[in-house]
Amino acid sequence: MAIWNDSFYKGVDEYSDGDVEEEILHYVQNPEESLETFIGDSYAKGYHLLPVRENILNWYPFQKDQIALEIGAGCGAITGALCNKLKRVVSVDLSKRRSKINYERHKMAQNLTIMVGNLNDMQFEETFDYVILNGVLEYAISFTDSDKPYHLFLSNLSRFLKPKGKFLIAIENRLGLKYFNGAKEDHTGNYFLGLNGYVGNETVRTFSKSELIRLLSDIGFKFHKFYYPYPDYKFPNEIFTDETLEENEYGRPIINIEEDRYVLFNENLVNESLIKEGVSDVFANSFLVECSQEQFEAKVLYAKLNSERNERFRIGTVIQKAEKQKREVIKFPLNIKAEKHVANIFINMQDKKEKNIHPLQCDLQDKELKFPFLNAKTLDAICCEMIQNNRCSDVIDLLHEFFIKMKKNNNECKLVSNIYTQEFCKYFGNYKINREFECVFDFNIDLIMDNIYQIDGEYVIIDCEWVYSQWIPVSFIEWRALNELYSKHEGLRQILERTQFMKEFEIDEEMDQAFQCWSEYFAQEYVGAKQRINLAKPMIPVSLDEIHQAERRKQVAVMSLYIDRGQGYSEEDKLYEEVCIQDGRFKVEFVLEKVSDVKSLRFDPIENEIITCFVESISDGVVIRGSNATRNDENNYQIFNCMDPQYYLEIVGMISRLCISGKIFVKDENEIKRELIQKREIGKINEELKIKNHELQMKNGKLMAEYGYLLTEYKKRTSN
Repeated sequence: MAIWNDSFYKGVDEYSDGDVEEEILHYVQNPEESLETFIGDSYAKGYHLLPVRENILNWYPFQKDQIALEIGAGCGAITGALCNKLKRVVSVDLSKRRSKINYERHKMAQNLTIMVGNLNDMQFEETFDYVILNGVLEYAISFTDSDKPYHLFLSNLSRFLKPKGKFLIAIENRLGLKYFNGAKEDHTGNYFLGLNGYVGNETVRTFSKSELIRLLSDIGFKFHKFYYPYPDYKFPNEIFTDETLEENEYGRPIINIEEDRYVLFNENLVNESLIKEGVSDVFANSFLVECSQEQFEAKVLYAKLNSERNERFRIGTVIQKAEKQKREVIKFPLNIKAEKHVANIFINMQDKKEKNIHPLQCDLQDKELKFPFLNAKTLDAICCEMIQNNRCSDVIDLLHEFFIKMKKNNNECKLVSNIYTQEFCKYFGNYKINREFECVFDFNIDLIMDNIYQIDGEYVIIDCEWVYSQWIPVSFIEWRALNELYSKHEGLRQILERTQFMKEFEIDEEMDQAFQCWSEYFAQEYVGAKQRINLAKPMIPVSLDEIHQAERRKQVAVMSLYIDRGQGYSEEDKLYEEVCIQDGRFKVEFVLEKVSDVKSLRFDPIENEIITCFVESISDGVVIRGSNATRNDENNYQIFNCMDPQYYLEIVGMISRLCISGKIFVKDENEIKRELIQKREIGKINEELKIKNHELQMKNGKLMAEYGYLLTEYKKRTSN
């Protein structure tokens, strides 16, 4: 059993997420429903409980005989992963309630001690190989009284380390690309606060890469290795290093789960530019820093973690340094249940029946798969270069060539009229279309372009994770490769419509829809990669061009004067002027000297906008005889709730120039929405009042009837 120690607790939790922590505690004590159901769309629950949190360190090459001090352990998001990899773990947190949650989650761990209270009050009989700060350093200013709180905080912690011990620090990058692209500062919810250097804020602070390096060097930790968790250190799927930022596509699209955020530009494309400039590390969203007072060698170059799957499929992949400056690839289970899945991958990788398409050979050692690192381009990388050079036809030719060889090299390819067996539906769901498919049996369905290398005229497959003894349509396997490629490369989407692209491979819209349903079921239900879907928040695109145009419309208006010569108003017979608007005021002048046979005029102050307008003055000889305004407000401004505001004018004298001045205000979209909501609310209230009034009238009528009856009875009795 884990050891519980609250002897340093002073009776007050310094921080909390509120009552949701009580819900979490109850759940970990009595998990009567699935984790997915319990979390629902609650970010707080997901933040504390999702296994993806462990990805920040579940790949790290700890040694089994090492011990770690975890500072700010909270609800134990990564405590379990540490216990699985280390000899002993001491987890410290100020909050008793969070520590209780941590204990309930990991109480069966024999190598865990949970301590509640202020670290400054604690003494330890031993020093540690690691001191781990996962989302903690940024708060040091709040609980460290010093002119240099971060220096003092880390210096105090360093005394707990062995001479060759290391800090492992996970923290946001204040210059992270996402903050330039509409994401709020994580701790305060303010836009651009970190980018602006936290001016006026004394409660939290994150750091740029160079700031962290200086901070660590100042306290004697001059040796460091930076890792770049993506999309950030809280919910990472991948871990990059300086050696692999360019190779492994840092910055690919993500599910946004924190809160609604604006998007000003394509982060993936911008990051490609940053990579070319050699500065992508400076703008990474988060850091994991491994640092020591003594020099050390870091072996891991890249990690990809699939911890969001169902437990039996949770595996990790690491690229690391090997002997003689070479690299190797390791695939490993993230838990005991996934060990069988890793073993099955090894079996699938031994299949050599294909002639020119064959799996990469690997070894199974200590429940881990070891592969040689292929220093070659994937088909995806080749396709990417073709797309960048506008060679889409070459992409299509390359794909056709591969698909033809794929079918030729399989001797068990045949037409199947009914593929929907019980096993098939278990993997891909119940969505069916009435088609006869050319199918393969016992075949790898995950032949996406990232998994295929072209070496010496042969195709080498690096991943045979999903192989099934079922008849699988060849077109579905092709579609998976095509869909992945099309979704990934914006350049391809800009050149070809999806239907056109799929049509090149004889995949019609019915098949496209069916395969999409199968693929989603396979990923979300069978494999289980859906933990964050319920937490997804909108990514709201923002066009600066549109904002500029909207603001310009507020400052510059095209005002039109339509002329009716007896046949009505027309676009062909109008005058228009560009007018500057300052503080809502405008003045426009139309020259009418050469205009004849005028019956009436129509003044359009602006087009395609909802406005309020007040005409203060108009030239003598012209009067306003009406408008299509809805009503006047309390200041006598006319309110136009239409996109084509108009004033109707009548000429009553001689006029050569028409001058109109006044005030005009364009309503923005949010203002219009607020008004509509207000109207709806008022309408609702009025309807409720009508109903209540009707009820009162009914009650009153009933009472009057009863009164009349009683009065009649009284008169009868008194007359007798």
